[in-house]
Amino acid sequence: DLKSFDRSEYILRQLEDIHSTHAQNAKRVLVYCQPVYNLRTGKYDTAEALMRLQNDELGIVFLDQFIPLAEENGYIHTLTEIILNKTCRTLHSLISEGYEITRISVNVSVMELRDSGCCGDIRRIIDANNVDSSRIAIELTESRNESDFILMKERIEELRKNGIDIYL
Repeated sequence: DLKSFDRSEYILRQLEDIHSTHAQNAKRVLVYCQPVYNLRTGKYDTAEALMRLQNDELGIVFLDQFIPLAEENGYIHTLTEIILNKTCRTLHSLISEGYEITRISVNVSVMELRDSGCCGDIRRIIDANNVDSSRIAIELTESRNESDFILMKERIEELRKNGIDIYL
């Protein structure tokens, strides 16, 4: 219907603007670290980074409303860089404050692995925030394209060589 089309177009314009400014600390991209309880240790020592968009007109925009638009229009890697940067900053701060956090997972679209610079970008952001790469886990979202398998395998190996765990 027209209302959902207008909403999608509005979200797409927001994504275009976020992508064009490429600000690693974009205020419209919210990151929440959802703690995960570790049954072995009895502690909340891992977390998953969750992303939302904040918009004055729409309020909080959930993943299902903006991730497909970002993937279809080539903006997904910019969002990944932003969530990874914000997650690493938060992780570094929490560890400095004495919290015991072993790992935070960040979702990465399989589509991003098509870009040969993707792994280097991930490594650069982790290093720039002085975070041990073993504390970041990349959780790959599902692929709709089986031809991505070989390329995905190569990129996964590149990330693993840099000490980054991968989850599917």
